[in-house]
Amino acid sequence: MIPLHFLTPDMRLPIVPIVINTLAPPLPTPRRCFLLGQVVGEVVRRDTRRVGLIATGGMSHDPGESGHGHIVESFDRQFLEAMTAVDRGRLKNYTVAQLRAAGAGAVELLNWIALDGALEGARSEVFAYEPVVPWATGIGAMAFNVVGAA
Repeated sequence: MIPLHFLTPDMRLPIVPIVINTLAPPLPTPRRCFLLGQVVGEVVRRDTRRVGLIATGGMSHDPGESGHGHIVESFDRQFLEAMTAVDRGRLKNYTVAQLRAAGAGAVELLNWIALDGALEGARSEVFAYEPVVPWATGIGAMAFNVVGAA
């Protein structure tokens, strides 16, 4: 909801929330999230309206768990590299176990993987990455340029 607050403070834009379980088993696989994203992308590309897609979620973090406060910067940077790679579809080959190894909260990256499926082929750029110690999480921001987008 936080990005929506800044993008449409009066909440007058139509919103279709898609919620991916990142909290309790059974969690969807990264591959399944990527495929969901591909379907969303197909629907959006058929629509004549201008549509924005947003994914949120922390990177490496372990809120309230034994690894709380530990940020796995190398994992975060590798993940961001995968998001910007020519073969971005490699994200679907992650496993939930690999995400969890970067902290229980890192499974929130399933949202990013779904976005990757929706925007497959879009040029992407990392705007920022910071291991934010006071927040105990890796924070990243990216933008995507979809070919033909206005």
